[in-house]
Amino acid sequence: MGLLVSVVPPMDEVTTVDVEGRQKVSCGPPMGDFEVRIVDPETGQVLPDGEIGELWLRKGSVAPGYWQKEELTAEHFEATAADGEGPFLRTGDLGLLADDEVVITGRLKDLIIIRGTNHYPQDIEATVETMDPAIRPGCGAAFSIQGDEGKEQLVMVQEVKSEQVEDLEQLAKRVRRRITEVHDVVPREVVFIEARTIPKTSSGKIQRFATGQAYLDGELSIIGRHEATSEPGKGQVDEELKEGARDEIEAWLIAAVADAGGVEESAIELDVPFSTYGIDSAEAVGLVGELEQWLGVEIAATALYDFPTISALASYLGDQESVDEPSTTAIPKRSKRDGTRPQHFAVVGMASRLPGADDIDAFWELLKGGEEAITTVPEWRWKPGTFTDPEIAGFDTMATDRGGFIDGLREFDASFFGVSPREARAMDPQQRLIMETSWRALEDSGFDKEQLAGSRTAVFMAQSGSDFARMYQGPPVRAGSGMAPNMSANRLSYWLDLRGPSAVVDTACSSSLVAIDQAMMNLEAGRCDAAIVGGVNVILSPQLSVVFSQARMLSAGGRCYAFDERADGYVRGEGCAAVVVKRLQDALHDGDRIRAVFRGAAVNQDGRTNGLTAPSGGAQRSVIEAALANAEVDARSIAAIEAHGTGTELGDAIEARALRDVFHRKRVGEASIWLGSVKSQIGHLEAAAGMAAIIKAVLLVERGAVVPQVNFEHPNPTCELEDSVFTVPRRVETWSGDRRGAKTPRRIGVSSYGFGGTNAHLVVEQPPQTEELDVIHRPFERQRYWPEDHEMKRLMAGE
Repeated sequence: MGLLVSVVPPMDEVTTVDVEGRQKVSCGPPMGDFEVRIVDPETGQVLPDGEIGELWLRKGSVAPGYWQKEELTAEHFEATAADGEGPFLRTGDLGLLADDEVVITGRLKDLIIIRGTNHYPQDIEATVETMDPAIRPGCGAAFSIQGDEGKEQLVMVQEVKSEQVEDLEQLAKRVRRRITEVHDVVPREVVFIEARTIPKTSSGKIQRFATGQAYLDGELSIIGRHEATSEPGKGQVDEELKEGARDEIEAWLIAAVADAGGVEESAIELDVPFSTYGIDSAEAVGLVGELEQWLGVEIAATALYDFPTISALASYLGDQESVDEPSTTAIPKRSKRDGTRPQHFAVVGMASRLPGADDIDAFWELLKGGEEAITTVPEWRWKPGTFTDPEIAGFDTMATDRGGFIDGLREFDASFFGVSPREARAMDPQQRLIMETSWRALEDSGFDKEQLAGSRTAVFMAQSGSDFARMYQGPPVRAGSGMAPNMSANRLSYWLDLRGPSAVVDTACSSSLVAIDQAMMNLEAGRCDAAIVGGVNVILSPQLSVVFSQARMLSAGGRCYAFDERADGYVRGEGCAAVVVKRLQDALHDGDRIRAVFRGAAVNQDGRTNGLTAPSGGAQRSVIEAALANAEVDARSIAAIEAHGTGTELGDAIEARALRDVFHRKRVGEASIWLGSVKSQIGHLEAAAGMAAIIKAVLLVERGAVVPQVNFEHPNPTCELEDSVFTVPRRVETWSGDRRGAKTPRRIGVSSYGFGGTNAHLVVEQPPQTEELDVIHRPFERQRYWPEDHEMKRLMAGE
């Protein structure tokens, strides 16, 4: 009599699942009478589908424990999840559940975590073993060790057939380079050992822990290696190196970059950015430190960003008197239509809906009070804590889900703006915000709809992407006009029957200032007689927060410390702001109330820097100087700077240095310049960030006061603000306008820098005395055109 068992038919083809950008083979759905959980091994929190954690099992065929080993049994067989369920067997395997299928990604004890990023040793080993016929497949071990300052560093140990390799060191260098290219991590060392000497279990599995211990104890049968040295050039340092020794510095840098990047020195090019060789911001700071020690001189932490190539940095350090920072060609002043002075522009109306403040007056109270409008994400967008991990250990985790959020995104006065209920439901909330905020700005300027119809009024809106467009899975309406970015400007022009230019501007974080620049150029060229300019940003999905966190842009603590020593990144923000702009002489002629004057602006690009998203201090300096020239004002007349100020350590340092280069030497002995950034109060509004900064700047010059900088206690030492001309305000201060002893109008510079390299600077000036305007705002009759909370996730998932 035989035993009847149930079997699963063989699969026709292998099923794979995308895990952190790599295809992993599925193990199939769980079978049998046991339960499977994917659990965070540190917290015991049960993780949702798609997230990697430790595989826990219970019931059914799970054994009760180890024979006569109570402590081990309690540790491995009696685990309790954070929700109190248990007991579970902790398998020690890492994996995830995807569409009810189990995917194993590796072993928990083998996981390598370097700078917050997970690396699976099996992946690294698989990359290495296919590189050369001399490398023995299945006979390598990747593991991490504690390096300098307790940081984890990768080591790769691999068996080779030595008789098939002419140069083991060159092969080791190739392996280091391949690991760096494929896995974005630079190994501390690649070690080749004799065949059949790597520790394995009786069943033939690699013992990574034992291999690592043998490496540390010096017990491996090493036949070749390539190690990262902390002294590039291996001690070949000219002790008598003097200033001007450009060639020696260049040689040192070639050796250093080759070593850090795991490439041969012959492969290093002098005019290629350092980032090309895998040198990230942390390694850049370390390399500058080594260079300082070798040369015996102090070098700015931002050096590799100010001089992003070996040639540029060696030239600067070798001959500091004759070589300055890289800069762009001077931007010529704008042409004048009638041969007279350049045009200036009047802000005749403005409005805003920003975190913690639904209108301009509320925003002013927020600024004066030094309040921080940063909160946890509203639950109707995503459940707080679902994706949050300050260590950003997973591929889908974010540093924080705190940010600057506004209320009322789900409501809209559709009938007033001529939008049908059906279309309103399929309309990006960013378009709704632009319609309502722009109308408030027009009310503030005294315009009405009948006056504007058929006029040469332009619309320039700053918007960078759309969470709604990526997520929405409902029925298409009017060919998707509710999701098309261009409609953010065009819909307003359509509703008001405007005949001037109408466009959306996207240069990332500098979009708003570039939109202002576009408006000023079109007004100066006579293409329009007025312009509505705005910026908008709405956060509906965790996707971009994850992306920015993985890029180490967001603050782990969920706060923005611009120019402070605690700076570790920014928090995201949302909202909308808009201004109405006219030519100054037209506004004076028409008797408009003028809230501020835009004196001049400039826009440029970083060009080829130390990486696509790396800032350039030289380009920032150039754009400020060009804006001052276009405004026809002296740097000494600028009393305040509303900085980009994202609160990232290197970003703030690069910006502060550019500001010092423009203003410090010209202001020695004179009144200091106030320095601030509104991002510390409301977060970084991305495409709308510049517009929020402009609204703040207008309020400062209009109301004659400076507001305190939130989250500032001790200056970031890399910014070198101490003993400089800059002062970070800590309280409300009166701004008289004659700080230089002359009747100089209040002037403030506003900076904004896009992470793709588009920079902009605007000079804002105190308005001339004009009559006050009685502003009457029509109340909006908003209705909810948005799914109920319990339907939101279903709709956005397309279910």
